[in-house]
Amino acid sequence: MGRNLALPDSFFLQFTNNSSSDQTFNLFNLGGSIQTPITSQQNLSTINSYDISAFIDNSGNLLADTTFEVLDSSFALLSTTSLLTGQNISLVASGLNPIVGTNGFTGTFQLATLPSPNQKSVNISVGSANAGNFRLFQTSAPFATQITTFQQNIASFVTTNPLVSLGGTIPYQEIENSETGNAYKVMGMDVYSDSSNQLLQEIQYGTRDANGNKYLIGSTPTIDPYQPSRASIQSVDTQGFTIDSETLFSYIVESFTFVRLTFNYVRAQVSVMKEFDQAFVQQLTMESDKLKRILNLEDSERYILFQ
Repeated sequence: MGRNLALPDSFFLQFTNNSSSDQTFNLFNLGGSIQTPITSQQNLSTINSYDISAFIDNSGNLLADTTFEVLDSSFALLSTTSLLTGQNISLVASGLNPIVGTNGFTGTFQLATLPSPNQKSVNISVGSANAGNFRLFQTSAPFATQITTFQQNIASFVTTNPLVSLGGTIPYQEIENSETGNAYKVMGMDVYSDSSNQLLQEIQYGTRDANGNKYLIGSTPTIDPYQPSRASIQSVDTQGFTIDSETLFSYIVESFTFVRLTFNYVRAQVSVMKEFDQAFVQQLTMESDKLKRILNLEDSERYILFQ
């Protein structure tokens, strides 16, 4: 795709959803309106499984009046908000956003409470802005205070929800940009996940024609009960799936889940791939007509069939 990949005939995309809601990814439709907004290779600050049991009850409600602060690495204040006793921790994001970083970028803060039995821990993420530290302190008794440091890396993530990131063999935007003039006929896909439910998630793909009409088909992976591993599925059938600038692709990543999709492909120029598809359709049409004639034979007709 304009450069060498880890393998000459495949690439993978890996999705990490650290939020409390499912995320639908709509990809590959270069320049189209049906696309999940992805921020390309910017600063991503994360804190995962952060224990704040001193501040909230099992329902995520605050035990005392509490102030929350996002700071940069030198402890300069980027954003602050305060909540009252009994208010839910989920309200923090709306109070802190947007996060204006000293690096010149404005980002989004997101917080998700982990499911039971870890419901007093949270995942926190800030996209784009250079968040360095997260501090919270109670302004009424018992006056608890905590501060922790964000882990920072350069990544691609969902613009509106930086708790959901997208990685892979090469940055997704490079794959997307390579669609101009190129086509990738996907011969099959491999799925790896830490969730058996995610493995069974339907993979939808299709295309958008010149009139704006959209066509989608779905492929639902199945787990072989005798396979040695329940963490992956190999060679999911994706007949008719070609990645180019008109491709529609939709895939749901469940909450608190990691999944990696490997696309095994044959690469060609768009014009060559379209000629191939047209020839293939013509061949199928001719074979179909031939079978119809055979099925409609009159008793007096004879055909010699060659194997």
